[in-house]
Amino acid sequence: MIEVEKKFVLNDKNEKHITENAKLISEKKVIDTYYDTEDYDLAKKDWWLRNRNRQFELKIGFKGKSPQGTERIDHYKELETEDEIKNALHLKQETPLEEGARIAGYLPYTTLTTIRRKYKEDDFTIDLDEIDYGYKIGEIELLVENEADIPHASEKIENFAKAHGLETTPIRGKIVEWIRRNAPEKYQQIKDAWKKMEK
Repeated sequence: MIEVEKKFVLNDKNEKHITENAKLISEKKVIDTYYDTEDYDLAKKDWWLRNRNRQFELKIGFKGKSPQGTERIDHYKELETEDEIKNALHLKQETPLEEGARIAGYLPYTTLTTIRRKYKEDDFTIDLDEIDYGYKIGEIELLVENEADIPHASEKIENFAKAHGLETTPIRGKIVEWIRRNAPEKYQQIKDAWKKMEK
């Protein structure tokens, strides 16, 4: 599946707008340990290897504008099985994932704890996150089966956000914001790499 998502500023006003007609599904603690090389080679490709509550996941991003060409909508393919992740990272199948990642130079660089409240409204999933370093972020998400469905999903998300009066100024995801605060030189290198990808 492909995640099509839009992040938004999480404040009291936005939270009220987005949850007014939504159903609370769950509230839980999410613990993510992120892995990358010393030079953040994965992040420079918008790839995010993490161990979430003791299960590895790899998010592979490809960015694009909304159909209207205004707001940024993010698209991610999420790999959740060890075999898929090993294939994507070119790791040996016979080696346990964490060991293979370490051998390839992918080492843990931070662990973030998030309190996540998950809501549903129609087909939309809404995540409201409070991260342990003082950052708050919201996200509207739709899942699609193939890339051909992305433009329609992006348009639906943008219309949903506007209908709920969201402040949709560009906002960084929680791990990108952590890198910006804690490794500003690496953050700039990641941004530069992303610009090259968009050309």
